[in-house]
Amino acid sequence: MHTALDLHRTTHGHRAWFREKMLNAARGLSQEQLRRPFDMGPGSVFKLLSHCYAAETLWVTLLEGKEPSTPFSPPDDLPTVDALAALWKETDARWQRVLATATDADLGRPIARVREGKTYTTTFGDVLLHVSMHQMYHAAQFKNMLRQLGVSDLPMSDFIVYAREQWKG
Repeated sequence: MHTALDLHRTTHGHRAWFREKMLNAARGLSQEQLRRPFDMGPGSVFKLLSHCYAAETLWVTLLEGKEPSTPFSPPDDLPTVDALAALWKETDARWQRVLATATDADLGRPIARVREGKTYTTTFGDVLLHVSMHQMYHAAQFKNMLRQLGVSDLPMSDFIVYAREQWKG
């Protein structure tokens, strides 16, 4: 069965799958490479990863029905990729709970986010879609940064590659 909720769960599976590829690729970089400034995206490989983590954390908090305790602020000061990955693991467990317990009725539920004093409202389903698409938007920047750092074995990000790996026939 392929309901809208099934598709959201699949796109989030793809998000988590590629995130692991990004973290693994980043682990192969030196601290200098991780933090080298780029004139794209959030500004460096590490800042890009931190930005994606912070965005996922903010949105899952809202989907859980809570107000984020701090404004959107990527943790750029973490010492290593593994330190960021450890934080991300906790956020990912929260995503898994939200996705496992979500219902079709939740997809239309309004979600409000206050940003710079202004309230923006969209649906639960739109937030799910945004978070998956947000990371894939940054995937291209990530791969371009790696390319500029001289990395030749770039991680595959294509959804079809993920789908083929998941295929159980």
